[in-house]
Amino acid sequence: MRVVQQLQIMDHKQDLVDQEQSIGKHQLKHLVLQQYLEKDIFVTRQVEVLQSYYLHHHHLAILLP
Repeated sequence: MRVVQQLQIMDHKQDLVDQEQSIGKHQLKHLVLQQYLEKDIFVTRQVEVLQSYYLHHHHLAILLP
C-alpha cells in the first residue's frame, strides 16, 4: 500500500515537473516571438526612415537646378 502511495506521489511530482517544463517552453516561445516582432518593428521603422530620407533628398535633388 505504501509503495503504491509513493509511486502516486512520484507520478504527481513528475506531472508537476512536466507542467512546469511545458509552461517554460510556452514562455520561451512567447519570448522568441516577442523578440522577432520587436526586430520586425525595428526593421520596418528603419526602412521607413530610409524611405523618408530618400524621398526628402530626392525631392531636394529635383528642386535644385
